[in-house]
Amino acid sequence: MQESVLLSAKESWKNANFTELQREMDSVAIELANVQKNSLEERKEIASKTKDFRKLEDDQKLLEIKALLKRYQTGIDSLTRRAKNSEALFAKVYEALGDVPDPFPILESLSDYNSTQDELESIRSKYAASQVELSQAKDAQKELEALKQQMRKQAEQYEAKIRKAVKDTRKECESEYAKQEAMHKDAEAEAAHQIEELKQKLQTVQLSQIEQSIQLSQKSDASESKLTSMEGFNTLMTDLEKASQKIAKLQQENEELKQRSAIAQDSNADAESSSRVHFLETENDELTQRLHEQLQHNEKAKAEYGAELEKITSLLQEQEASIQELQAQVNQCADYEEVKRELQVFKEVEFGTEESKNEKSAEPLSLEARLMQKERRMASELATYRQQAAELQMKCAQYSSRVEQLEEKSSRHKKIIEELENELRSVDVESGSVVNFAHSQYGRSSPTSTILNGGNTSIISGHTMSVTGNAESTVGIMDIIKKQRDRFRNSNMELLKQVNSLQSENSKLQEEIEEMKRTTTSLYEQARYKASYRQYMNPSDLELGNANQSYETKISPYSNFRSKEMERAYSRMGPLERVVYSLVKLVLLNKATRLMFLSYLLGLHVVTMLSLANSFSA
Repeated sequence: MQESVLLSAKESWKNANFTELQREMDSVAIELANVQKNSLEERKEIASKTKDFRKLEDDQKLLEIKALLKRYQTGIDSLTRRAKNSEALFAKVYEALGDVPDPFPILESLSDYNSTQDELESIRSKYAASQVELSQAKDAQKELEALKQQMRKQAEQYEAKIRKAVKDTRKECESEYAKQEAMHKDAEAEAAHQIEELKQKLQTVQLSQIEQSIQLSQKSDASESKLTSMEGFNTLMTDLEKASQKIAKLQQENEELKQRSAIAQDSNADAESSSRVHFLETENDELTQRLHEQLQHNEKAKAEYGAELEKITSLLQEQEASIQELQAQVNQCADYEEVKRELQVFKEVEFGTEESKNEKSAEPLSLEARLMQKERRMASELATYRQQAAELQMKCAQYSSRVEQLEEKSSRHKKIIEELENELRSVDVESGSVVNFAHSQYGRSSPTSTILNGGNTSIISGHTMSVTGNAESTVGIMDIIKKQRDRFRNSNMELLKQVNSLQSENSKLQEEIEEMKRTTTSLYEQARYKASYRQYMNPSDLELGNANQSYETKISPYSNFRSKEMERAYSRMGPLERVVYSLVKLVLLNKATRLMFLSYLLGLHVVTMLSLANSFSA
């Protein structure tokens, strides 16, 4: 939608040909400046000439008035020329820029769009950098996970190696211990066998010693045998002691070998395991330190990435909000085509011309052309109205002169009648009774009862003179005057009745004509409105004669447009603005609401001041 609006605005400004219009405006502006300067000089000269003319005498004024009128005419011609040039320039400017949209909201939206685009590009670059950093952090996290897994694998491998080494050393120690134990068992068995042999020998020696002692006791040669047995016993005892010492040594060696084997086994396993554990611990410490550093770096990077991400998300939210606002503005302007169509309908309704049936296929006129046509038509109508007004003024002057003549004639007739009545009153006693009878019977004569004019005074005076001489002739004249007066009075009454009836009928007809005009205009307006929304009917096809003229002269060209603009402005208001507008409109509705609001404000101020005074006094 925004692109279509920009394209339409671009096309409108392209069709406006603004540079050529500026050139024409510059040339016309120079010409207008020159004409304005000349007209100013002419006005000064005319003013000075007028002052000089006022100082002249009447005879000289008659001679100098033609030159002064000529100067006035030249001044009027220059003013007319200025007005025509200005009107022509205004018509050109209006024709070029009438349908061109206001560039300010478009430029403002473009600047906002460019700023949003720049901000969006910066946000995108920051987002890309943050994505790169985030990918690096993810890679570092992956490397950290890989290191952790590798460390776990190495720890498991080291544990497996340690277990295997412990098992191997245990097996070796057990095999060596078994060998040593077997050797010690063999040595013990051999020593036990020797001990048994020695015990048997000792027993045999003891038995033999006992036997020998018995024999020695029996024999006499005891000393020798005793010595030999003692020697044998001593040798056996020494052998026995040697064997026991040897057995003790072997047992001690066996214990020492057991202790050595256990110590060797423990020391070897402990040394190897401690060395390996120390190596693993050092490597584990290094890995944990690296892991801790990597975790700290990751936490810092994560915090930085979180802050950047929050900034980016806030900027994105702001951009989304601005985009939504722009979208809302675009959605508000979504009825551009509908408004354009309604404006075209209003143009056709407001500046519609009476087109003939053979002009249906012609191209529709622009707003400026219709405005010019309406202006020409109104100028022609104004000229006809002026002509009619001049004719009416002439007729009024004629009628006024005629009325003056009739008033003069009527006054003259009144004077004649008064003279006649005075003469009739001055008649002798015989004619006075007749005159008094006539006055009492018919009263004073009205101005409309007389048929006499200015040249009949002698006749009346002659009759009057004859009346003084003869009462019968006076009675005859009075009868004639009475009959003529009655006849003219009756005719005057009839004419007055006819005039009153004609005036009443004329007023009734005028009211009926006005009512018919109003009805026809309203019907024509409804028909034009309905025809503007039908595809198969053109509003210009409605030929209703005077109804079209009266409708076009009646309508206000911009009232509907103003009401539409007010409705559009009200629709663009927010809820709070609408509430405030409604309250202000309600307050300013009439005098009563204004007085109520003023009394409310005064009461509120009084209550506030009283509460403040009470608080200060407290």
